[in-house]
Parts: sequence; structure tokens; C-alpha cells
Amino acid sequence: MARDTPLLGLSERWSLARNNIGSPITVIYHTILPVDVITETDLQNALVRLCEVYPILLYGVDGKETSRPKYGINRSIDPRGLVKMVEVEVDRQADDLDLAELVQQSVNRGSEFDVANGPMLELQYVYPSPSSSSESGSASADRAHRAHLVLIIDHILCDGVGARNLFADLLEILSNDTKPVQMSTQPEGLPARMDDTVDLRTQPKAVSAEISARTLPGTAHEVKDGSAGSYLGKVYSQVESLVRNVLPRSAAIEPQPSASTSTLTSTTSVAETHILNYPPAPAPDYNSITTSQQFDQFSLSATELSGLLSMSKNHSVGTVHPTIHIASLIALYRAHQRRHNNTSDHRRIKFTTSIPMSERKEALGHPRSTGNYVIFHLSTDTVEPTTPFWEHARSFSNELRKNENRQAARYNLGKLADIESGRGSGTETSTSDPADESEKDGTAAAAAGDDGEPLKPSKWEDYLLGMVNDPTGPHKLSLAVSNVGIMELPTTGKLAGQGVIGDVYFTQAASAMGACVVLSIMSTRSGSLTVSFCSKKGSLPAGVFEEFVLQLKGLLQAISRGDVGEDAVASSAVPGLA
Repeated sequence: MARDTPLLGLSERWSLARNNIGSPITVIYHTILPVDVITETDLQNALVRLCEVYPILLYGVDGKETSRPKYGINRSIDPRGLVKMVEVEVDRQADDLDLAELVQQSVNRGSEFDVANGPMLELQYVYPSPSSSSESGSASADRAHRAHLVLIIDHILCDGVGARNLFADLLEILSNDTKPVQMSTQPEGLPARMDDTVDLRTQPKAVSAEISARTLPGTAHEVKDGSAGSYLGKVYSQVESLVRNVLPRSAAIEPQPSASTSTLTSTTSVAETHILNYPPAPAPDYNSITTSQQFDQFSLSATELSGLLSMSKNHSVGTVHPTIHIASLIALYRAHQRRHNNTSDHRRIKFTTSIPMSERKEALGHPRSTGNYVIFHLSTDTVEPTTPFWEHARSFSNELRKNENRQAARYNLGKLADIESGRGSGTETSTSDPADESEKDGTAAAAAGDDGEPLKPSKWEDYLLGMVNDPTGPHKLSLAVSNVGIMELPTTGKLAGQGVIGDVYFTQAASAMGACVVLSIMSTRSGSLTVSFCSKKGSLPAGVFEEFVLQLKGLLQAISRGDVGEDAVASSAVPGLA
């Protein structure tokens, strides 16, 4: 579908507003390649090709702080100038600590992008200095022959799945630089807006009694797509009036510990009714916009990934995503209890999570890469020592497949149109169709601006700052778990072959009003699964971030080995994990 307006859609505006208040969402993909296989000219030629296919990569945003921001091309941008060659010393190459530092530098670079004029994209090739090859030691010699390839792009231009495909296209072009790479025909011009191609206006039917009453022994799992609102539902009190009629919350029941035994057995039973809403309030001087970010990552081997999928299917969970999601909740619960068991009597913790869902479809005229086509499913989970792992994973898997939940997430995104109309404060209820507001804020308004009349200031930034300055704290989400699925690697050319391309990592910067921890997950065909972590320092209690990474890695490895049985619960001892 050809896009008939340069005006930003709702999802694009959400990313723009975050950028405008000083909390841009930078999307990063990086991997390790053999050094000297790729040249600067190769990279430049690849960027030229990608910008031909996806011209939005050369755009900025006109009127970025007005009520009608729109994309505008900057014809002075030379795609070859988007390539940056970065020389480093060998001792800064390829270790886990250095990967975190690399991501930190990439996030910093993303915050420097000129949104108004572009570009909002950079490709870095980080390679060892020539002197590195003379360093002694096998580890140093190995690192001296590897280089990092890093793609940095602002979410205004591209969501996580689109950036994954862009990175895959880049690797394919680089691998086959001696012959033209046949790329699928893409829609001309700007990528179609999700507003114009996906139904964001139909209010979903109420959840059936079977779903709304669904409960699990030892856990409370609540659908929050409707009662919490859209992705703005992070501040429930501000937006509840916008979506109060969408979906009811499910009920909670008291724990019923399992009597059976397995490799993992429960050692604790509790009856406390007090629940800690996570995260706890940050320190009084915490500033979610200016505070720095912290990063970590790990990978699971192809064998471990295969084991994770096999164990998931053995327990009637069709894919690894629900398993990883519930493992993340259990790991965060265990991390908090381990680091703060002497300072807190909370044995039941309520987590609120965001799960991005892609609406990108070729049949709707969406491009393979670039554009924003993400909606957000929100849920809450109350975890305690007796929370059963696999029952919860099955329940969550079923929840993600419900059509009414997907439509609720679409509808809630459509409610973002109420922000500009003044109803986004949560103090008034919209009675008009969001489509009507989009028309008012779209073609007619844009024409007025083109005629020289002053554009109105945007209301989105004040809205987001209201979330940031909420007295209860800016972070109303515990986790955001983004899984972009499988990325294809080159099967021909100089980058083809097992082990030529290293682990591929996907990372997103944490925002000032989003989740305390952003998990970014991806895998490669017949390769590893990688998990990246990003968090604003101070958004979690001391020590929890580091412990969370250890707990999640250990738990996923235990699952892949078959050490997490059907009756495993949150408090079970995990073999190989303290």
C-alpha cells in the first residue's frame, strides 16, 4: 500500500515524543565478523543499496515538536557517510564486558542523532588496531582477528523486527558483494502507516467468562490489555478512563501447593496476602531521564536452544517465547528475594509486563524493513514461592493466541490519538472514533500548516513528562520482553558457513517511563539464541539487575537440560544455580 501522507502515525509519534523529552529508543543490532573480510567500501556500497530500497533511511522529521510532525527527506545526506570505522585496542575486543560497553556507546550515539534533519541511522565497524596482531597469547590473537559490525537506528524509523530484517539484508549484501543481491520488491516511498493498514478502531468484545475467570494454582495472571490501557497503560491511573470498557481483570486465588515431586521440588509454602507491586518506588532523587543505563547479555548455544524448544513442547508450550517470558518473571522474583530477603517480608510480588506483537504483513503493503508495526500486550503476574512454572507458561501461551487480546492491543494503540485532542490525560473519556481524530489531525490540519499558518505545539511531550514525574515513580512496568524471532544469515558468499558470523545481538535502550528492564531476544537459523538486558540505573533495587541476569541464564539452561519438571515452582532449587 502506498503511503499517501508524510504525517507520522501513532506508533511513530510515540517514538518521536520519547526522543523529544530526552529519552530516545535506540535499536541496535551487532555481531562479530572475521577482520579484513569486509572493507569500508563494502559497507558504503551496502548502505547505498539499502537507502535505495528504503528511502526513509535518509529522512528526518519536520515540525518534530508540533501537533503534525511529518517525514521530510534530506537530499544532502550521502549514504556512504553513514559508515563509521572505529579502531580499538585488542583488550577492548569481544569480551562480555566489552559488548556491554559497545552497546553503551551505541546508545549514546543514538541519543545524538539529529531527528529534525536526519540521519537517524549509523553503521559502525569496530576493528582492532594493527598493533593488536603482535600481542602475545592465544586469546589476544583470537580477538585481534575479529571485528564488530554495529547497526544503530532510531525507533522513529524502524521497529525491532524491521531492524532485524534490515541487518539481515545488510549481511546478505556484504556476503555477496561481487554479484547483485536480488531483494524483494518493496513499496515505493515511505513505509505505510499502521494507522492506515491495521484496524486500530474497533473496540474488542469483552473477554469470555472462561478467560476472565482463568486462574492458576499459586499464581494470579491478569489480562491488562484493556483495564490497563494501551502501551501508555504504564500509568494506569492516567489512562484508565480511556479504556475502562475493554477487558476486565482476571481474579486471583490463594496458592495450592503441588503434592507431586520432580527434579525440582517446592520447599516453601506461604499464606501471606500482602503483595509488593514491582518495582518498589525509586530513591527520591532518581531522575529517569538523566540517569545512565546499564547493559548485559548472554547467549544460549544451538544445542541449548534446541533443548529449550524440546522441553517447551514436552510441556505443551508450542514455542520458546512463553517459556522465556515466564522464566524471566520467575528469575526476577528470585533475584529480588535473593538480594533483599533480609530487608523485605514480601513473599508475593506482582509484576507488570509488556509484550510487543508485530503486525508487519506484506499483504498489507508493509515493507520488509523500516516502519513501525508493533502493538503491545500488557499482563500482570503475581509470583510467590508456590507459583507453578509450566502451568503458568501454558496459560500465558494460550493468552497470547487469543484474537480478542490482539484486537484489544490494537485498539489501545489507537487510543493514543486522544493525546493530541486533549483527552489523553485520563480525566476525560473519548466518545469519538479515533479515526475521526486522525482525520482532523491529519490531512486538513496538514494543509493548514502547508499554507503557512502556525502549527500548534505537540501535547505528547507534556503527557509523557506527566508519566515521568508521577509521584509513585516513572516505571509502572517491571519488564518489557521483546522477541523478534529468527534472523536468516547468508547461505552464500564470503560470510556463509558455520561460525563465520558470530552471535547476533538485538538491544533496545530503556526509556524514562517504560519498563525497569528491557529484554531483547532473537535467534539465528540453526544458531544461538541471544538475550540482551537494558535498565535505567536506580530503577531496580540495588543488586537486582545483576542477579536477574544470572538467575535467568541459569534457569533457561536448566530448562534446556530437562532439569525443570512439571511440578517445578518459583522457590525450587535449580541445579547449577545458587
